[in-house]
Amino acid sequence: MDSTIDIMKKLVICYWSLGIGGIGSRLRGLLTELNKKEEVQVYCLLKRKTVEKSYMKSFDKINFLYFSDSIYKGHKLSFLWWLFKNIVKIKPTHALGFLNRFAFVLVISKFWLHFFKRHILKVTIDQPTSTKKHLYQHEFVPIWFPLSIIIFRLIDQITVPTKANKKELRNSFFVPGEKIDVIYSNVKIIDK
Repeated sequence: MDSTIDIMKKLVICYWSLGIGGIGSRLRGLLTELNKKEEVQVYCLLKRKTVEKSYMKSFDKINFLYFSDSIYKGHKLSFLWWLFKNIVKIKPTHALGFLNRFAFVLVISKFWLHFFKRHILKVTIDQPTSTKKHLYQHEFVPIWFPLSIIIFRLIDQITVPTKANKKELRNSFFVPGEKIDVIYSNVKIIDK
């Protein structure tokens, strides 16, 4: 892979919202650190607005794009299509996602950009929860589990908060150990 891709110039982050919760707080921590970096253009693609405008002003260097102003509007598939279109349009050097659906869209975007736009995209997935447990909460378990095995192997890097998560990804999803980084502080994700 081209060594220039290691220099982060344009980053896309995909998630549902900046609301309260574990992943939301990890995302807010990342955005706080990214807002300090002058050399990186950051695009945060969110499904909906859930945070007050006064709070958003603290992220003056981050470009926010929202799929909807409403919590209830929009089907999941139309949101994923919207993500894909925006990622292809932005053409980032790096992309960060959090859950398997985002991983799927980012992998598709990565290969689309590579083959049709001759653009290299490095994809990182932050996996803050137990992956297998999360997959079994979905109604489409028979589809998501084998699909996740394929997707996780196509991602450039996966960050996890514990060695147990790394072990699970290696044993259950057959992800090579060199692709998985155990990062205890979410802020260090952006330096990878």
